[in-house]
Amino acid sequence: LLHAAQAQKEITHNEALVLVDALLRGTVKAMLDDPAPLTPAAGQAWIVGAAPVGAWAGQAAKIAVFTEGGWRFATAPAGLQ
Repeated sequence: LLHAAQAQKEITHNEALVLVDALLRGTVKAMLDDPAPLTPAAGQAWIVGAAPVGAWAGQAAKIAVFTEGGWRFATAPAGLQ
């Protein structure tokens, strides 16, 4: 990770590294529709169910990764298991 004032884009760079790390690890906690019961740590990931609500509304079938900046969503590539 880049430290503050080390580069102009340290925040977006660090967020991208956290997202890449979570996706390459290939582990998710579960498939859920509602993130309300979660107390996530940065880097943890879930598969968003078919009828998401709350913070995940409109993100069906995506991978939800919690980062220090909040929820990030990624579309799973075809064939991902």
